[in-house]
Amino acid sequence: MQVPDLKKRRFMLMSVIVSTVLPSISISQSAEQIGSNPLKPLISALRSTNKLVCSDTANQLDSSGNSQSFYDIHLRNADLNTEDATLVAAGLEEVKLLAQPRLRSFSVSYNQAIGVSGVEIILVSLPETVQELGMVGCKLTDESANPINNFLKRSKALRMICVEDNLFSRSVKVEIKKAASHLPNCITIV
Repeated sequence: MQVPDLKKRRFMLMSVIVSTVLPSISISQSAEQIGSNPLKPLISALRSTNKLVCSDTANQLDSSGNSQSFYDIHLRNADLNTEDATLVAAGLEEVKLLAQPRLRSFSVSYNQAIGVSGVEIILVSLPETVQELGMVGCKLTDESANPINNFLKRSKALRMICVEDNLFSRSVKVEIKKAASHLPNCITIV
């Protein structure tokens, strides 16, 4: 009588093992089907803006594949508006949790139509490990101070932030510099 019980236990154990292992196999197969470039969601988001600078950046990211440990996104003078910023932010969010490659440098400088909402959604989507941030000449006002300061406060590796040539009051410029003060090696240009 103990033999059937042993067979039952083995069967139950095999059922647990199969149900535990098979889902992970199908997940890894799905990941392989996506392709070897973990930046595909960001590449797709950049292309969906239908902006030349974004498409060029997407092409560069696509051609680099998964061969680098970091990547840079420089969307300077790309004619981005709040809607475009939302698309880019969605792509950044999808790849933010990846350990590799890391976003090293990010710039949306000279995009005057990006707006406060666009700045906020972009900054929330950036990983805290980004090292360089550029938002020069975007016609940002004091309303952008809170999203910028919140990003600075959660940043861990920022070495440079350039937000000059915007419409900040003197007090907001001081506030931004203060928010970056916990980053001893960070150059803050306001």
